[in-house]
Amino acid sequence: GAYLTTVHLVPVISKKIPRSKFGCDLLKRPPRLQIDNKDKTIPESLGLVSGVVFVLALVISDAIEADHVVDAHTLAAATLAIALAILLGFADDILDLEWRYKYALPPLMA
Repeated sequence: GAYLTTVHLVPVISKKIPRSKFGCDLLKRPPRLQIDNKDKTIPESLGLVSGVVFVLALVISDAIEADHVVDAHTLAAATLAIALAILLGFADDILDLEWRYKYALPPLMA
């Protein structure tokens, strides 16, 4: 269910992202080559879609199964850490955070 939701939402959400927030995938080209305009077509914040779908699937599966093997507090802490990591990735894509913030925030999330 979550995979199909992600596959459906990625094209829909990518059309709504402003063109100024697109980038290029540096790992898909040989090094030291000029970046063409056609390569700058990847929405930077599109990882938010799969991250939100994952967190929702985690919360829904926990609500449906109600298994007492994992403590509810442990699962809530893990879900919060994942959600904060997704938020950090989104903030980095939109705000272009400096490295010192990228190093300082993950210990706070843990």
